Amino acid sequence: MRRLVSHEDLDDDRIAAELAARSDEQLRLELVFALESLPAHYLEIVLMRDVEELTMAEICARLGVTAATAKGRLRRARLLMREYMLGEDAGAA
Repeated sequence: MRRLVSHEDLDDDRIAAELAARSDEQLRLELVFALESLPAHYLEIVLMRDVEELTMAEICARLGVTAATAKGRLRRARLLMREYMLGEDAGAA
């Protein structure tokens, strides 16, 4: 059976290729700048999930928010970071 390729797959491939072309040092700096560009409530949730490796339940308990709110903030934070690092409109993705 033939697998259909979605636009997201093509976009992910393009992004992976673009990021792979950058040096490790450049990627580290861009990641720091992208994190620093986030509003506090987005930075907080990215750090909890991706650095502290907390579960969504732990994040919700710590922040006193619903799972939908936490997931929405995390998604928006990651989109903002993507936009910053790739210099594109993340809302179009």
